[in-house]
Amino acid sequence: MFLECYLDESENQDHSELVLAGFFSSIEAWASFAVDWKIALDEYGVSHFHTIDFKQPKRKLFRHLSDRQRDELFHSLLGAVRRYVRFGVLVSIRPKEYNAIVTKEFRSRFGTAYTTATVACLALANIMVKQTNLDCDSLSIVLESGHKHARQAVKALEHERELQEEDISFSQRRDDTEAANVIDWRTDCETRNSLPIGMVGTALKRHMSHCKPLTC
Repeated sequence: MFLECYLDESENQDHSELVLAGFFSSIEAWASFAVDWKIALDEYGVSHFHTIDFKQPKRKLFRHLSDRQRDELFHSLLGAVRRYVRFGVLVSIRPKEYNAIVTKEFRSRFGTAYTTATVACLALANIMVKQTNLDCDSLSIVLESGHKHARQAVKALEHERELQEEDISFSQRRDDTEAANVIDWRTDCETRNSLPIGMVGTALKRHMSHCKPLTC
């Protein structure tokens, strides 16, 4: 099985917390998902789903919907996610704290908070594949095209691939990451800290295990 993931970034208003989240599923499942997703949007006269607009009902994209219709739309989209997605990953980092703890030398080697979160998502995916005994031949990760740290994140993922000697591919595309927006919204509303801290810690520990001791 070939699993593909679309990662999307979200920050709170004061940029104190960065969340990177996404879903993994097979390419075939994503194709079916896209059909169901569009059907749900078309039913409510919405061209696309975006978390920022959904949080503000008066925005043009959703202002024609009543509160009940907005709720129905969201649950229709969430239903599509549940039908086709194998599993999701979510990592939350506070950039200011990250930058205060690590040294410039560390950041030059291991990257920004965004890059560390990206690698942690990959590590979480590996954990999920092993825990669920998925017959996975390849992992493909899609990052947001144009993000200022995307190139750095891809390099870090390539390094991780060399360490793991596994079939992992990465790309930067402006693909439909609306499903990741759903997990962003759901995280905001209901499931903050839904992943066990130990799993996130394991992911970060792997990313940092190749680092020489540094003084912070």
